[in-house]
Amino acid sequence: THTAQDFLGKEKVDVVLCDFQMPQSSGLDLYQWYRASGHTSPFYILTGEPMMDVQKLKQTGITGVLFKPQDLLLLNQMFD
Repeated sequence: THTAQDFLGKEKVDVVLCDFQMPQSSGLDLYQWYRASGHTSPFYILTGEPMMDVQKLKQTGITGVLFKPQDLLLLNQMFD
């Protein structure tokens, strides 16, 4: 997460695509830091957890949730 925070703190990005489970933190933690830092780019969470509560995540303000592996095919269409 610190590497992601370092990068996102220095670089302007059009969109953030982040795995929900990361080695030392979660995608939700990164999202909360990102917004608290004043960034406004769309933020998507990737997950392989089929029981993920999408509505609960969206209530936090996350732009969207993509499920691995099937939604990965949509990435090309979304960001084309």
